[in-house]
Amino acid sequence: KCLLSKKTDGLKVFLVPYKSLAEEVFNRICDKDTDFSIKISTSDYKDDLDLNKDDVLVATYEKFLFLLVNKKIEEIDKIVIDEFQFLGDERRGNIVEQILIFLHLRDVEPNIMLLSASVSNLEQVKGWLNCIAKRKYEIVVEEENFDRVEMQIIDGVDEHQKSSVIVEIIKRHINGQGLIFYNTKSRAMTFTQQVQNNTADDYSEHVDDYCD
Repeated sequence: KCLLSKKTDGLKVFLVPYKSLAEEVFNRICDKDTDFSIKISTSDYKDDLDLNKDDVLVATYEKFLFLLVNKKIEEIDKIVIDEFQFLGDERRGNIVEQILIFLHLRDVEPNIMLLSASVSNLEQVKGWLNCIAKRKYEIVVEEENFDRVEMQIIDGVDEHQKSSVIVEIIKRHINGQGLIFYNTKSRAMTFTQQVQNNTADDYSEHVDDYCD
């Protein structure tokens, strides 16, 4: 909403850690009734970007850092960095850190919003951010209330039946969207294919695999 509120000078940016999330956000924005020019930048998209004429960019951390370092963007109005807890990630935390430093070194700092549901040391992170920022960061906490958390153990079911069982559990107990985690990419892709092939109703049309 903050990105699409109104047209202003400068690019509006939404950053995510995975290309699958970038595609999801990009598609959601494109589905909205807006006259914004919207582009996406991930490892799967090789199109030349004219970011000084476009309104909104959805990108992965690494692709956006490349654009910053190579001075491909003249003016940034707003930027949202989703899954900000990656700042503490051993492998990719330095990417998020470099992005923030480059943003704050610009002559005009953009409006920056950092989103995360799992940062426990908020005050410590805020202190670090305020050391590099010209404008001070503020913490806004929104708590989600959950009425019930339910765990189900599925035992004695072979792999071919498991997808149907899981889908039925989701349909009975989840109003909206659900996430299913597998410990390997191949198992996640296999489950997705089984659901799409074996589920008779329209539910299978809405099952996607995010396997970055």
